[in-house]
Amino acid sequence: MERNNNRLECEMQDALKAILIRYQGVDSLVDRMLEKHNKGESISAEMGMLDAAKKEIVVVETTTKAYRDRYREENQLASEAVRKLTTDSADLLAATIKKIQVLEKHTRESQQKLLPQLGASARASQMQNAYRPG
Repeated sequence: MERNNNRLECEMQDALKAILIRYQGVDSLVDRMLEKHNKGESISAEMGMLDAAKKEIVVVETTTKAYRDRYREENQLASEAVRKLTTDSADLLAATIKKIQVLEKHTRESQQKLLPQLGASARASQMQNAYRPG
């Protein structure tokens, strides 16, 4: 039984490490997006990468769910290593979410600045089209 518990502990730690690695990747990507946005550069490529990273996290979480469920069933208390990995992931995820919220705020502000310009361009185009010979 001890051998099974050790194996399950290792599987659980591996699962949590795999998730943490994905979260670290997303956090780095969001940092890059904030940096590019602050420089006025496009982040459209990174948006696609972020979407792919989110899908990868779902896959990892789905494939490791059985280990995590079994670990919870068989252990009253999580080991120190499992608690640390869980806490590290939760802390990193919370920090990343805050960064994403900042990025969303910047994006909304940029959009609000562009709306009057887009409206003026649309009106100018309508005026030009109105005076063109049919």
